[in-house]
Amino acid sequence: MTKFLKILSCFFVFAFLAACSNNVAEADNTKEPVVKVFDQYLYSSDITGIIPQGASITDSINIAQTYINNWIQDQIMLHYADDYLTNQLDEIDQKTTDFKNSLLIHKFKEELVNFNADSIVTTEQISKYYNTHQNEFKLSGAIIKGFLVMIPINAADLNNFKNLLKQSDENDIDEILSFCNSSSGFFEDFTHNWSDFSEKIMKIPYAVTDENYFLNTNKYAETTDDNFFYFLYISNYVSKSEIAPLEYVSTNIKQIIIQTQTNNIINQFKQEKYDEAVQQGDIIFYN
Repeated sequence: MTKFLKILSCFFVFAFLAACSNNVAEADNTKEPVVKVFDQYLYSSDITGIIPQGASITDSINIAQTYINNWIQDQIMLHYADDYLTNQLDEIDQKTTDFKNSLLIHKFKEELVNFNADSIVTTEQISKYYNTHQNEFKLSGAIIKGFLVMIPINAADLNNFKNLLKQSDENDIDEILSFCNSSSGFFEDFTHNWSDFSEKIMKIPYAVTDENYFLNTNKYAETTDDNFFYFLYISNYVSKSEIAPLEYVSTNIKQIIIQTQTNNIINQFKQEKYDEAVQQGDIIFYN
């Protein structure tokens, strides 16, 4: 049984509505109307597409009935909205046109860029941009590399672990991680990725009033509360107002290059088509 035949059984619920209409001649004679609300028709072909493949007859009927009921309610609201908002229809039409035009232009720009843009940004391009625009990459806050540890205050052998942390370097990461796992602690490793210092220091109950001074004079911060021992290790840092390292801003630079390329493609297209339209008389200025 086809999907269309499956839902025919639900149409008898609404067939009398169409049969009682004295104005069916206004409908599309090539289609079978299911229901008319004021001067709007719903056709069987509008409903068949909403029934999922493999749906049972019962499910098909329920889906169709729900769709028809919702459609009827929408048409009622639209009818009275159109009547009540008559004075605002021009404004609504203009907003609809403006939105449609904006959407069309946006989609066309996307297609134009996708067709013409080079999606590959090389490391050479990124380095070149970085070297010629370094003043754009001054840090608003310090960044660091290192790791963060939180260990329950009652963990066994905590004192020896503290000594390990104070003498630690990147070669001890596995040992530190192992202790954290065995003690139900927390370990965050960012020894190979730059992170915001303010973000990391906020994770521990440790007050820093002058981050540049702190970073210049400390390799780690440690503190405790009633539940945990906290340790922030700093293997490298770049202070506030200094130039950010290339690896920290390379992703942003890549996006800048892509956006610049996008703007160039769109602006070049606009100018070429403007000149072409003027030459061909498609743009006419009136005094």
